[in-house]
Amino acid sequence: MTGAVVKASSGASEHVRLVRVSGLASAVSDLKRAGLWCVALDVGGDLAPWDFDFRQPVCIVVGGEEGAHRLVRQRCDARLRIPMAGRVESLNASAAAAAILYEVTRQRAAGGTGGR
Repeated sequence: MTGAVVKASSGASEHVRLVRVSGLASAVSDLKRAGLWCVALDVGGDLAPWDFDFRQPVCIVVGGEEGAHRLVRQRCDARLRIPMAGRVESLNASAAAAAILYEVTRQRAAGGTGGR
């Protein structure tokens, strides 16, 4: 976490649990063993966000411009896609994360959707 990252977060980084790991693929495996569901955001994902039950403990993997690494996607329990309309194929990482976190909040506040 650089000073620029903290500044860009407008203080939000002070309120979110962040963990530095040496390898994301092995971290996903560790989190699954600890009882968390792991989902990756992926343009080619199988499920829409509202079809996944975010009421359970979950780790959300947001990749960069090329998406999450193949091995990370394979180790995740599910791959979620954000449906897009028109000629835009995908969102940037921060916009995708915001959309997913909104769905997490919506489900948890409303009691969930009964998805996976």
